[in-house]
Amino acid sequence: MEAEVTFHKELAWIEAHRLEFDGQWVALRGDQLLASGRDAKEVFDAVRTITPAALVVGIHKDDLAFAGW
Repeated sequence: MEAEVTFHKELAWIEAHRLEFDGQWVALRGDQLLASGRDAKEVFDAVRTITPAALVVGIHKDDLAFAGW
């Protein structure tokens, strides 16, 4: 049975750092920032070989935090 992935720590990190990283892409695992930048491809490439995979999201200060249903 697979463990349920909730992204609670990642969502809390995004909320806490939303203004600081506005307009950037970030790669997170839990509450740890693994990479950031303005170019999504560069951030994805920076964490491509990391396992387990990181959550990569674009941050915009006016967006609501959302990680699926």
